Amino acid sequence: MAIKFNRFFYVLPVASVLLLLYIWNFTNPKDVGPFGVLVVFLILYIFWLSIIFLMLRSGLIIFKKIYARSKHQRHLSERRAYYVASIVAFLPVLLLGLHSVGQLELRDAALAVLFVALAVFYALKRS
Repeated sequence: MAIKFNRFFYVLPVASVLLLLYIWNFTNPKDVGPFGVLVVFLILYIFWLSIIFLMLRSGLIIFKKIYARSKHQRHLSERRAYYVASIVAFLPVLLLGLHSVGQLELRDAALAVLFVALAVFYALKRS
């Protein structure tokens, strides 16, 4: 099954920012409850996922142009870039979630970064 990436990924960051601005301006966290807060975190995850994926995809295009003649280039497909982006996009949402409940300390941030680094390493080795 091939993942088809089209213009949808270019629209996602703008759409998610507009949706977040709407939610932040016209709703109250006390009124929407836990489900509304979960939706905000989900939209933030979608925003970071699309931004990181677009950065990785742009980097792949530049890397392929620069090292097109190299025989020792490592192949990083769009599928692997999507896996990495989906893992790395979890980090800012996790840190924001920890901060929102008053539990974010340097130790927690370091553990979250270590967790994400290990998950990226595992994803790159398995895919």
